[in-house]
Amino acid sequence: MLEVLNRYIIGAAVPFFLVFAGTYFAIYLKAPHIIHPIKLMGEMKRGGRRSVKAMFLALGGTLGVGNMVGVAGAIVLGGAGAVLWMCVSALFAMLLKYAEIVLAMTHKRRKGEEERSGAVYYISDILGRLGYKKSGNFFASFFAVLCLFVAFSMGGMIQTEAATGAVESTFGIPRLVVGGGIALLAFYVIKKGKKGIMGVTDKLVPFMTVGYAILSFAVIIKRWEALPDVLGEILTDAFTPKAVASGIFGYVFSSSVRYGVMRGLISNEAGCGTSPMAHGAGGETSAAGQGAFGIVEVFVDTVLLCTMTAIVILLDGSYVYSDGRDLIGVTVRAYSAVLGKSAEKFMTVAVLFFAMATVVCWAYYAIECTTFLFGENKTAKTLLPIVYSLSIVAVSVYAGDLHWQVADLSLGIMTLINIFILFLGRAEIKRETAACLGIDRKKKR
Repeated sequence: MLEVLNRYIIGAAVPFFLVFAGTYFAIYLKAPHIIHPIKLMGEMKRGGRRSVKAMFLALGGTLGVGNMVGVAGAIVLGGAGAVLWMCVSALFAMLLKYAEIVLAMTHKRRKGEEERSGAVYYISDILGRLGYKKSGNFFASFFAVLCLFVAFSMGGMIQTEAATGAVESTFGIPRLVVGGGIALLAFYVIKKGKKGIMGVTDKLVPFMTVGYAILSFAVIIKRWEALPDVLGEILTDAFTPKAVASGIFGYVFSSSVRYGVMRGLISNEAGCGTSPMAHGAGGETSAAGQGAFGIVEVFVDTVLLCTMTAIVILLDGSYVYSDGRDLIGVTVRAYSAVLGKSAEKFMTVAVLFFAMATVVCWAYYAIECTTFLFGENKTAKTLLPIVYSLSIVAVSVYAGDLHWQVADLSLGIMTLINIFILFLGRAEIKRETAACLGIDRKKKR
C-alpha cells in the first residue's frame, strides 16, 4: 500500500509542485538569489558565527550519499546534458529554501535564552491568522509527527544502512559493530543537546566538504586534457528532451529520500520545511539575511558538490555500461579508476562521515519536533536519544524496506503541506525581502 502511494501519488505530485513553486517564487520575488545575495547577507545585524554554524547544521542534513547516487542516476538516465539542468533546477530550489527560512525567522518563538523555529510555527501562525486556528494547530502537529518519522527513518536508519554496508564491503567490519558505534556516538552527542549537535556539524561538515572537493579536483586535474570534451558534451547534450527531463527529475529525486523514487526528493531538502529548524538557530535578526545562507547551502550542496561529482563520472565514462542499479558504485569506480584503491577507501570513510553528520542533524530536528509536541516534558526528552540510538542499531541487522517507504511517504506529505503554506505566506516573504534590500525606503523617497 505504501509503495503504491509513494510511486503513483506522492512520487508524481511532489516533483511537479517543487518545480512549479520554485518557478513561481523566482518570478514573484524577482530572483534575489541571483541579483542580490551579497546585499542580503550584508544586511545581517548580529548573526555572525552563529549563522554560519546554523548553515553547517542544515548542510549536515542534506549532504550525504544521496548526492553521489542522485548525480549518477541523472547521468545514467539522461546522459551528460542532465548535469546542466540539475544546476538550472537548483536555481529555483534556492528560492524555496530562501522562502521557508524567511518565514521561519519571522515566526520564531523565544523562551528565555532558547529560540524555537521551523515550519511547525509558521504553519500554526499563518493558518491561525486566516481564521483557522484549530486547523493550524492540527497541521503543525501533524507536520511534527511526520518529521519525527523522517528523522528516525531517513535521518537515522537509512544513513546508517548505507554507511554500515559501505564499511563492511571495503574494510570487512560487521554491520552491527559499525551501527553500534554510530549509535553510541549519536547518543553521546544528542545527550549534549542542541549545542552539542551544532558543535559536531560545525567541525565535521566543513572537513568532509573540503575533503570531497579536494578528491574531486584531484581527479579533474589528472584528466585535465579531457575536460573540454566533457564540458562540450554537457552543452551539446543538454537540449535533448531526454536530458531536460532527467536533469530536472534527477535533481528533484537526488537526495531527500536518497535512492530511487523519492529517495532523495531534493538534494538539499528545499521545500520540505526541515532546514528552517537549523537556520533558526542562527540568531540572525534579518530574516532575509539568514535566508541568504539557505541560498549558499543549496549552492554548496548541488551546484558545487553535485557538479564536481558529475564531471568526475563523465571523465571516467564507464557509466554508459551501468544498468541503473548500483548507482553509488558508478561514482566510487569513477574516483578509484583515477586515484586507485586509496580513493575507494576514502569514499567509504566519506560515506561514514556524511552519514554521521546527517544522523546528528536529524536528531536535532527530532528534538525540535518533540519539544513542539510535548513541551519540556522530561520523559520525552529522556526517551528520544535512547529510542533514536536503538533504531540505528536495529537497522544494522534489519532486512527490509519499510523504513524507506515511511521516509518517502512522510517527506512527500511534509513537502506538499509546506509548499501550500509558503504560498499563503508569500506576501510576508516578499515584504521581508524588500525591507532587507531597502526597496521600501527607496519608494518612500
